Amino acid sequence: MTKNIAENKNSFSESVKNTSDSQHDKYGKPVLKEIKKPEKKKINKVGLTIKLALVVFAVYAVITLLNQHIEILEKQQILSDLENQIMVQEIKIEEIQKVKDYSDEENKEYMEQIARIELDYVKNGERVFVNVTGS
Repeated sequence: MTKNIAENKNSFSESVKNTSDSQHDKYGKPVLKEIKKPEKKKINKVGLTIKLALVVFAVYAVITLLNQHIEILEKQQILSDLENQIMVQEIKIEEIQKVKDYSDEENKEYMEQIARIELDYVKNGERVFVNVTGS
């Protein structure tokens, strides 16, 4: 019986050696290996800084472009208003040039017309009838 036990021991140790020699020392005792925790990924600070800088720059560029677009629209509106004022002044200048070129008789009629329409003047002895019904 002791022979069987010794044989079983030898056969067991040989089977353990054959299955994985790397996990046992030369005497057949199992080698304890240290279990390592998985390493955390190291954060690349330089790469992260560059990415953050690019994002900040992109946001700044978009905001700047939007502000410039708004300013351009405001300036275009001001330009349009000024062009309209120029057109009104040019029409007034043309009218003044026409009046300047009138003869004495035409000038007298023009002044009379302005006095009647804009200033509500009437000639001596003239009667004015006002329609109060509004039609």
